[in-house]
Amino acid sequence: MNNDIDALRRRFPWLQVQISATEYLGPEYYERLLKPYCFGGRTDLEILRQWLTAEKADYGDAPVLEIGPGPGRATSVFLEAVGRRDLRLVDLSQQMITYCKRRFRDEQRLTFVRCDALDFLRQSQQRFGLGFSLWSFSHSIHRAIQMLGSRAGEEMAAEAIRTLFVRVLEPGSRFLLIHFDPDRK
Repeated sequence: MNNDIDALRRRFPWLQVQISATEYLGPEYYERLLKPYCFGGRTDLEILRQWLTAEKADYGDAPVLEIGPGPGRATSVFLEAVGRRDLRLVDLSQQMITYCKRRFRDEQRLTFVRCDALDFLRQSQQRFGLGFSLWSFSHSIHRAIQMLGSRAGEEMAAEAIRTLFVRVLEPGSRFLLIHFDPDRK
């Protein structure tokens, strides 16, 4: 039995990682783990780049919001595609924030907020001209469901999403969400 478990841990290193309610797998692990996600022959990052370029004229002067930057995959696309725009990055993981601060240490346009995404959206008084989240929004939803139970967690997520579109985003702003489909095989 132990040999089987050891073999699984060697094959899937993430099985050896223990996480807390505020920290998850480390940024270096995500950098190794993440592969190009393709949709219709385009990667998630190509979709984001095209979307940012197409939306450039529409987001006024307000800063841009990124929910869950993780190790900064989407952040790097934003920085290349969009000139002179401030980006607020919201992540619950201090290790992800530290990694991004180091990765983008020379970039003055970034402001980091350590907070759960749902809490941030529900409490934010700042308005944004554009926003995006690639793959990470579900972490906050799952965390809320785990901590509060299904009904209360779902209600909290619904409130945060409603607040995002009613109060957090400027009128006419857009938000790109790339989210996994748990039912897709």
